[in-house]
Amino acid sequence: MSKDETGGWDWLSFMLGPFWYLSKGMTAKGVWLLVLCFVTVFCAAPFVWIYCGARGKGDWYEYRLKGKSKIDLNDV
Repeated sequence: MSKDETGGWDWLSFMLGPFWYLSKGMTAKGVWLLVLCFVTVFCAAPFVWIYCGARGKGDWYEYRLKGKSKIDLNDV
């Protein structure tokens, strides 16, 4: 994997925010980010969207790594 795929700013995840996490299958993180926005009456929304833009690629990379590690070679 190149460095661009593992970290850095991601405009798509910034624009979609928690919905980007939900669309990628990271439902737990997406739901928690949405709950944070609702609980704070959307005062935290700008910070959540900036977090999504800054950490989106890294979180997606870690999520894919965890998915790959679930393969059990003994069952093959």
